[in-house]
Amino acid sequence: MSKPKTQECPRAAMLRVRSFVKQFMSGKKANKFTDLSKYPQNVADRNRTIIALQDMLEDRIVKHNKASDLIENFKQNLTTTCNDFSQHILYLHRKVNNLKDKVADNKQTIINLSDDNNVLRKSERAREQDIHEMQFIIDKLRHEIANMSKDQTALLTTVKISLGSKTIAVPGPTGMTGAQGRDGGSYCG
Repeated sequence: MSKPKTQECPRAAMLRVRSFVKQFMSGKKANKFTDLSKYPQNVADRNRTIIALQDMLEDRIVKHNKASDLIENFKQNLTTTCNDFSQHILYLHRKVNNLKDKVADNKQTIINLSDDNNVLRKSERAREQDIHEMQFIIDKLRHEIANMSKDQTALLTTVKISLGSKTIAVPGPTGMTGAQGRDGGSYCG
């Protein structure tokens, strides 16, 4: 007599089939089967295998859809970020160009100020040279005035001696009043 087969709990049977299908689909050959269609040995296992495959397919579809949504969101975010980044780069290029223009303007201003400063230095040197020349002329005139004063004194002394011992007023270096005698008359000019 043969022993009657004990019936397997449907839940445990489904778990067994799901485990087998999962191993088979992951590349691990369970129980040396090369083809999944050879596994089910009875109709119940075939039905369970189909259900397990459908469940795995649904899970994969859900994961694929989630991944596709994530990829699409990532693409959109990446596109937005790239656009923002491109706009920021353009802004920075404009800013750099503006700064280059300002630097060029500042260099030109510095060159102009340097030229103006050189002109001012030259004019200051010319003014100082003019002052030195004027001082030299003033000193020369003072010297000539002093010599003229000596000559005048010598001339007046000569006139005094030649006219006799009359009193003659000798003018100072500030001006000539003329020579005057005792009688108040003028002998010079």
